[in-house]
Amino acid sequence: MYNQPNGYSTGFGGGGVLPENQVIYQNEQGELLEDEFGRTEEEFDEDMQRELADDAPWKKIQQNTFTRWANEHLKLVNRHIDDLQTDFSDGLNLIALIEVLSQKKLPKHNRRPNFRSQKLENVSVVLDFLENTERIRLVNIDATHIVDGKLKLILGLIWTLILHYSISLPMWEFEVPDGQNQGRDATPKQKLMSWIQGKLPPELPITNFTSDWNDGRAIGALVDACAPGLYPDWADRDPRNALSNAKEAMDLAEQFLGIPQLIQPHEMIDPKVDEQSMMTYLSQYPNAKLKPGSPVKPKTNSARVRCYGKGIEPTGNHVDAPAKFHVETFAAGKGNVEVIVINPKGQKERCDVEFRNDKNQTYDCTYYPTMEGQYKVIVKFAGQEVPRSPFSPYIEGKSGDASQCRAHGPGLEPSGVMVDKPTWFEVDATNAGNGLVEVILIDPRGRQDAVPVSVKPLGNGRFRCEYVAREPGLHSVNVFFAGKPIPQSPYGVNVSPSSDAKKCRAYGRGIQPKGVRTGDVAEFRVVTKDAGEGAMKATVTGPDNNELPCRVTKANNTTYECGYVPNRVGPHTVNITYGGAHIPKSPFPVYVAPYKESRIRAYGPGLEGGVVGFPADFMVETNGETGSLGFSIEGPSQARIECHDNGDGSAKVRYWPTIPGEYAVHILCNDEDIPNSPFMAWIEPPGNFDPTKVRAFGPGIEPTGQIIGKPTDFTVDTNSAGEAPLRVQVIDQEYQPVDVQIRNNGNGTYACKYTPTQPIRHVVMVDYGGVAIPNSPYKVWPTEPSNPSKVRVYGPGVERGVKMNNPTHFTVDCKQAGPGDISIALTDTRNQDVPFSIDDNQDGTFTIAYTPKLPGIHCISVLFGDSEIPISPIKVNVEPSIDVSKIRVEGVDTMPIVGQPAQITLNTQAAGPLPPNAVRGRITNPSGNFQDAIITPAHNGYNLRFNVPEPGQYIVEPEVCSLPLSPVILTAVEPLDPSKVRAFGPGLSQGTVNKPADFIVDTRNAGNGQLGVTVEGPSESKIDYEDNNDGSCRVTYHPTVAGNYNINILYERKHIPGSPFHAVVRPDLDTRGIFCYGPGLDKKVDDNTDGRRSRNSSTTDYDYRRSSSHTDERKSAISKEISSGGSALSALIGHTPLDPLALSKSSISVTDTHERTTSTSKAVKTSKGVFLESPTEFTVDARAVTGSGTGKVECLLTSPSGRLVRCPVKNIGDGTYLVQYAPYEIGMHQLDVTYENIPVPGSPFRVNAVPGCDPLRVRAYGPGLESAMTNEPTTFTIETKGAGQGSLGLAIEGPSEAKMICRDNQDGTCVMEYLPTKSGQYDISIKFAEQHVPGSPFHVNVHDRLDSNKVNVKMSQTMRANVQQEILIDGQAAGPGIPSVDITDIHDRRKPANIRSRGEGIYVAEFTPTSEGLHRVDIAWSDHPIAKSPFNVQVFPHFEPHKVIVDGPGIRSGVPASLPTNFRVDTRDAGFEHLDILIKNPEGLIVPNKIIDNKDGTYNVHYRPEDVGRYTVNVNYGGIPVNNSPFIVKVDPIGDPSKCHVSGPGISPHVQVGEEYTITVDTHEAGPGAVTCRIRSTHGNDLDIDIVDNQDGTFNIFYTPHNPGNYTIKIKFGGQDIPGGDLMVTAGDDKYYRDHIQETHTSKHVASQYRPVDFRLPVGGGHMSDITALVRTPTGKIHTPLIEDNLDGTVSIKYQPSEIGLHELDVFYQGQPIAGSPFKFHVDQVQTGYVTAYGPGLSHGVCNEPCHFRIVTKDAGSGGLAVAVEGPSKAEIQCKDNKDGTCDVTYWPVFMVGSQSEFSLRVTETDINELHATIRSPSGIEEPCLLKKLTNGSLGISFIPKEMGDHLVNVYRDGRHIKNSPFRIHVGSSEIGDASKVRVFGRGLQEGYANQTNDFTVITRDAGYGGLSLSIEGPSKADIECHDNEDGSCLVTYKPTEPGIYIINIKFADKHVTGSPFTVKVGGQGSGRLKESIMRDRKAAEITHIGSQCELSLKIPECLNCV
Repeated sequence: MYNQPNGYSTGFGGGGVLPENQVIYQNEQGELLEDEFGRTEEEFDEDMQRELADDAPWKKIQQNTFTRWANEHLKLVNRHIDDLQTDFSDGLNLIALIEVLSQKKLPKHNRRPNFRSQKLENVSVVLDFLENTERIRLVNIDATHIVDGKLKLILGLIWTLILHYSISLPMWEFEVPDGQNQGRDATPKQKLMSWIQGKLPPELPITNFTSDWNDGRAIGALVDACAPGLYPDWADRDPRNALSNAKEAMDLAEQFLGIPQLIQPHEMIDPKVDEQSMMTYLSQYPNAKLKPGSPVKPKTNSARVRCYGKGIEPTGNHVDAPAKFHVETFAAGKGNVEVIVINPKGQKERCDVEFRNDKNQTYDCTYYPTMEGQYKVIVKFAGQEVPRSPFSPYIEGKSGDASQCRAHGPGLEPSGVMVDKPTWFEVDATNAGNGLVEVILIDPRGRQDAVPVSVKPLGNGRFRCEYVAREPGLHSVNVFFAGKPIPQSPYGVNVSPSSDAKKCRAYGRGIQPKGVRTGDVAEFRVVTKDAGEGAMKATVTGPDNNELPCRVTKANNTTYECGYVPNRVGPHTVNITYGGAHIPKSPFPVYVAPYKESRIRAYGPGLEGGVVGFPADFMVETNGETGSLGFSIEGPSQARIECHDNGDGSAKVRYWPTIPGEYAVHILCNDEDIPNSPFMAWIEPPGNFDPTKVRAFGPGIEPTGQIIGKPTDFTVDTNSAGEAPLRVQVIDQEYQPVDVQIRNNGNGTYACKYTPTQPIRHVVMVDYGGVAIPNSPYKVWPTEPSNPSKVRVYGPGVERGVKMNNPTHFTVDCKQAGPGDISIALTDTRNQDVPFSIDDNQDGTFTIAYTPKLPGIHCISVLFGDSEIPISPIKVNVEPSIDVSKIRVEGVDTMPIVGQPAQITLNTQAAGPLPPNAVRGRITNPSGNFQDAIITPAHNGYNLRFNVPEPGQYIVEPEVCSLPLSPVILTAVEPLDPSKVRAFGPGLSQGTVNKPADFIVDTRNAGNGQLGVTVEGPSESKIDYEDNNDGSCRVTYHPTVAGNYNINILYERKHIPGSPFHAVVRPDLDTRGIFCYGPGLDKKVDDNTDGRRSRNSSTTDYDYRRSSSHTDERKSAISKEISSGGSALSALIGHTPLDPLALSKSSISVTDTHERTTSTSKAVKTSKGVFLESPTEFTVDARAVTGSGTGKVECLLTSPSGRLVRCPVKNIGDGTYLVQYAPYEIGMHQLDVTYENIPVPGSPFRVNAVPGCDPLRVRAYGPGLESAMTNEPTTFTIETKGAGQGSLGLAIEGPSEAKMICRDNQDGTCVMEYLPTKSGQYDISIKFAEQHVPGSPFHVNVHDRLDSNKVNVKMSQTMRANVQQEILIDGQAAGPGIPSVDITDIHDRRKPANIRSRGEGIYVAEFTPTSEGLHRVDIAWSDHPIAKSPFNVQVFPHFEPHKVIVDGPGIRSGVPASLPTNFRVDTRDAGFEHLDILIKNPEGLIVPNKIIDNKDGTYNVHYRPEDVGRYTVNVNYGGIPVNNSPFIVKVDPIGDPSKCHVSGPGISPHVQVGEEYTITVDTHEAGPGAVTCRIRSTHGNDLDIDIVDNQDGTFNIFYTPHNPGNYTIKIKFGGQDIPGGDLMVTAGDDKYYRDHIQETHTSKHVASQYRPVDFRLPVGGGHMSDITALVRTPTGKIHTPLIEDNLDGTVSIKYQPSEIGLHELDVFYQGQPIAGSPFKFHVDQVQTGYVTAYGPGLSHGVCNEPCHFRIVTKDAGSGGLAVAVEGPSKAEIQCKDNKDGTCDVTYWPVFMVGSQSEFSLRVTETDINELHATIRSPSGIEEPCLLKKLTNGSLGISFIPKEMGDHLVNVYRDGRHIKNSPFRIHVGSSEIGDASKVRVFGRGLQEGYANQTNDFTVITRDAGYGGLSLSIEGPSKADIECHDNEDGSCLVTYKPTEPGIYIINIKFADKHVTGSPFTVKVGGQGSGRLKESIMRDRKAAEITHIGSQCELSLKIPECLNCV
């Protein structure tokens, strides 16, 4: 056995069986490819279930074809088979076939297999040879299938052999490899199709192996292509003679090409021809060779040459521009192309002809016209002119300039174009002159004609180009104008794949057919990988057709997570679409079961996933619940199940998946899924790991030994198992998870730890790579923990009196604490471990011994069972062994000198001897640093020595035996040095009379000494000292007289450096009003302590607001880089020598980018202060002292190193001064600012200079940051003063490139200028040190200068009345503005249009013209008229039926009966209205037709005439007949019906009600034609029937009688009666016969001779009291019938006749007779023996339409029958003998003037002959109407209302309106049925299932009067049933038999209702029967018999008011 069936089930009393599967074609790696039909795996599974049904009609054709194919090979070894099903059973024929195909000998086998085992062995030899030697992958087939004659699998095996040996394996002579084109190797089907398409001519496109070959012409073309001249006349064959065409071609192929007819001609032309059979037959052609001597006819036919191209078009060519055209000669045979070009002067001009050598044999022709005028182009092939030659192109003037063209649009973008998605671009040639646009698109394979491009002129020199790419890859779009490429052409366009819903997959429990319960969260996921871009939509509908909420979350780019919660029991449907198309298997049927509680639980890795080749395990526990437990695994492969009963109410289940994918694991109890079942498990392919080699060990997985609340651990060893993820799960007995900690040890092992919390069973599950490791799961039972509180600790080691260095011990008593281990921790006062020993006394006690080495508190921690005992930790105070209070410190009265060592002494004599190293000391320096003292022995103790590196206090902390002594403080001083004394301050150089002058003296580095200060000058000056307590002091002296002063500063009587100082004291000047501010002082003007500010001063406060970032894509960005050197900075600091290179670090740098990026910026230092090497400034405001700037301001900058720099000061001239400087040292700087040598308030200023920068100090301002105009330069300024060192970056992003120019002002500012060229928003980013400055990015709106002449307008020059029109206004190039559009009609009525914006300057104006004629359109842009405005447009009528063109075989006489025909309706020039087609057969019955909208204004109409005779085809447009309508079509008979034979149980005289019967019609010898049938009941109703073509020359007719009575059966072939085709059968049941007999015995009185008459009449909104009726008998008596209210909007008029003869029924509404009254009916006795007639044609008719009635002569005896029709015109009469005693009569009244509605105009006229009247409907249609004089003398009109609303009646005399004309007549909704008010809804309009009843509801109660018609078109017949409800609605049910797409048409009053036609996708499984469906409209019986109920749809008009 090679494979088992997919699926396996087992369990405790439950199970299941899955059906056998088919052969699947796979490659050597076992990957499932697209099959030979290009289907995916899911589509293959769905189709095969349906197509491999036992009664599939194709099976016989395929079996015959495959048999012939096998015999063609077996005849080489003199073998032959007759039946594939049985002749391969012994294996001998199969072995012979394989040996012929493979050219190899098979291994030894049984030559005479007589027993089954020998046959199985032979077949096994074949299958093993195919798999192992030929490498053909066979799936799901074994030897038993062939021996047992499993036909489906045998056919699959033969098809696999055909694919491998006949299609895939050979390399054909003309084969073109296409692997590089499709991204993978072509499938066999694609390979064969590609070869055929390359051989056949382009005018015969072949896209499939079925329907394209039905007319026999394609096989003829292929024969001629393989042997040119063998069948040259194939194109002249009539497609209607398909059988003779195919037979002739196939006979030639067999005779002269040696191609046997593996399929028969009549099978090839069958619409249901088997695709595989066709491929088998056609696969012989690539290797066919023409036999010598074959009758090949030369074929050269110039009439088949095709010429096309601009060069031969009448217009569009220009002088000196290349004029190109092409000549295709594929179908013309062999010959040369000759082209002659003659100019207007009769001279020949050169034409280049180049042969392309493609499959169409194309010649490219190019000539260059030299002059303007009419040219003549003559094209000859093989010496003869081709069709349409000579061509007459007119050459216009010199061609335009292609360089002036511009192209734009999505179709030229490098990305964004998708396969099969239309795209476009526009070419603007406004300024290019004369010429046309030509586009050549080259696809990735280099083909120029593969993608057609549509070029449409838009006017004003603009062209729109549209194309649809068919394959992904790089395309080249070449755009030419006047024959020359435009700028930037060619364009490279990378086309991406479009969405493909077939590549989507859905997984999850939420789409499983069963298992979901109410309240469950039904989840599923949708994977769209490789499906392209598209919108995924998931919807869920419940049993009531209501949609349930469905959550859809996008997990990543290709995965969607979905979920829903069903709340009702019953069938649900999950619809999943991608890109608007259903994904495979959608819609998914899901049956939701009721909520259920269960104690059964399942867990384990096998419920979530697994790996192919390893078992997937899970556990099931019943927890005491009883029932039959079962398991079932559903998935991509067989999954063998093993189940082990653990005997404790649980079971371990294991299944073995063999193919990766999603598996549904069903756990069943009593054949019902438990809650949460099925479990969805994802099976992965095998990896490089082996979970069976993983080991787990440790106490955590042992059955016992775990303690509650105590962590337990175990180890997982994966060293030998390979790489895979490890997962560990722990659950308790309540199935609650327990947290597990996993640590990777880095050596292939993992440490796992968890803590049990309850003393119940726990389960530990370990899986590796998703597979359970050996012995997993592990069950463990934790126990209660031990009790540490019962532990006792006692002994001297934990009591008082423990001495340092003395051994001690204590005891730990655990006797009462339970099981557990003891742990001890002992630490000293320094938290150091103290050594100890533990002795186990073996009695539950332990002795711990230790020796403390240090005094102080020791901690003893005692743990029992990993828990501390309650008294732990125990603190023990260890006492020292000496008395430290007796130790004295000596030598603390000395003062250490800096740079010399210092020492103190510890006197320990009184304290006794000390142990070694017992003395320590730590010294803290004045700066906070530490050093250890150097300990040396002394005679009385120990010396502590240390170094003194700096002056100040030193703290000495001695320690003896770890016991600290009191700290000692020593003060160190510097050595005396007056040269280190510093003095500074303004008082040393200047002063003011009567004002204190101060300075600072700093002695901190000079040592301790005496300071002396004296001041010498013109007067004695008082001196004050102020000690700053930091080694410095402030000295202030008070001069009283101006002059020069000497200041002497002495230290220890020596002058300090600079002494004596010379100070100049000036007279008193009030400088209190002077204040300084600015960034150079790190303060603003508001930072002044006195809060003063000049009223004229400006502040430096700025409101910096940041703009939010944009993500808009900008078209361009520009950047600039600016560097500033050091020269400008040098100027700021005067004479200070600076390095210019050091200043070049500050620069402006910009990155050029086309899209905004975010980068990681360097850290920017924003410390308070000024920035190093950065020029800064501040302002001195002296306006309080001087208003003109006469005073002198000076500033000295003192750096931290003492360096003085004089800062440049700029006099502004208004009393303010600008001081500039740049610090070059890190640290605090001092700024001494004086005014007239007097320090200003606050001077000196101290400013800290720090490195770094601050972008917040950069200012950007100017008009260029606010707004701008296109093509006009604008500027803004950037100021970086005081911002520090950093790069300045600028970027401008916007709709266009904006060129920038930068000008450096050399003062810390720069001016930027930029020039935008397009309008829109520009983003200006300014960054300093890679960070945005305040306000950046700036958003600047750039506007265009308004120019209305640049507005482009697109609109149609011809319009239709009452149709909305659109005008496209493009003002992008005109500047900002708003359009206005006014329309003036022919009556000078002006009305504005509705304008809506499309964005970016594009607007759409909408208006609806209501009148016809010339309209003027005024268009303005912001009140400025645009160019060429106003525009004149012609408005035509809303629709013009006379312009509709109808053509085609379906409206011409000679149509063959029973065969489909068609015609075409062209409405492109007729306006916009609804098309109605009504086709009636010779009996006046409506013939179904199908209208196909071609979406281009044309329609294709298809119908099938079943009967011979005259058909009437009515074509109405907008309700009005088109020209020549109605069309009279004569249908001719076809075939020979006399050779048909009828048989079957359905022709039995007696049949049973409710049972299906079959009639078989044998048409083998009848020739072409089809069988038609009609079965009619005695009530005149047609019965629904099914006609099945069995594809073998026979037809089956199926019908089911639903009611008792007689049925008339009429069967025809080719429209003609067949022998035995006129039948009558009687249907009955037991109840019917009982009632009938009883009626016969009881009805003996006279009145029973006449049956009662019952009419049903709809009254709409009227009342029953408004209805009255009278019956007039043949004798003139007047009877009053009974009127009954049916309570459904109708009344019944019932009457019991008492006379024989013609009766009249008068019906009145409010006293007025209704339309059609009186109604006539004939009353006769049953079996009177007279001739009777009935039918609608005896009472009424319609002009130009057939009228019908029937004459019954059954009981009248023999005699002649004469029929005559008299009336206003001659009427053609046709009589048809039905051969059953009845005759059908049809007559056509040619013309009759009549009226349907008469209205009084309430005016009197004496002579109406002088009057003329017309009536205009609300839609504007005007038509003549009939005037008549009413009996009351008033003038009246007669017309047929077709629309609701007000109608205007115009009555003219001599062209002028009469008095009160026009008259207004209102037609209400009660007169006209309104299809738009019909409501339809229901699940059956959205989706359905085959062989199931689907339904929807139709509500017509608000729609007025009208007939309701329903039809369903699709792959199969769908039985329709209508059920009227009491609320005025109708429930419609239908039951299709095959899945597929169905069209449901619902019409009311002959118009489609809203939404009709509806497209419904029907899923489910089909019945496999090919059926022809005959749809019957549900309507009232046309023939009324006495005693039958009649329903009349009579329209009762309301009172029509005339205005």
